[in-house]
Amino acid sequence: GVLVLGGAGAATPFVDLHQAAIRRRRHFCHSLSTYSSLVSMAMAGAMGWSSALEVAARVSSTDWAMDEIARSLLWAQAYRKQPYEGLERLAARFALPDLTDLARSMSQAGDGARIRDSLEAKAHSLRLKETAALEDSAQAVTQKMLLPGVLLMAGYGVLVFYPALAAFTGSHI
Repeated sequence: GVLVLGGAGAATPFVDLHQAAIRRRRHFCHSLSTYSSLVSMAMAGAMGWSSALEVAARVSSTDWAMDEIARSLLWAQAYRKQPYEGLERLAARFALPDLTDLARSMSQAGDGARIRDSLEAKAHSLRLKETAALEDSAQAVTQKMLLPGVLLMAGYGVLVFYPALAAFTGSHI
């Protein structure tokens, strides 16, 4: 028993860390959809793409994901790199393919491509992905609650019909 409990105790922090990483990755994707929309709006207001990236990252000082994006842009500026290179570095650090896609889109903006519409589409697809993930988790919770509900109703049925069944059979157990 000691070995089993010791093994479970040793594995628990890793499971908790994995769950925390999933939550933080989900939060980062939510912040990234907001960030993409903000960059698109800033570009619609006749702002250049590199300054739109920086302004959108400074909107929220309380969100850790926006702070990470702002730090990656600051890193790119300090090392005289393009802003999208800082975003690519951040995407590699956190293993976020959505941020890699955004950085690639921004690199095309540096070549003169019209990027505002693709940013809005990216933000919309991130929101749809987040909504689908929330619906899936809600469906999973609903499925988990099906068995307890059935057992509760079966217990209620036994409680209601037991007196009638006992009177009919003549046994009082």
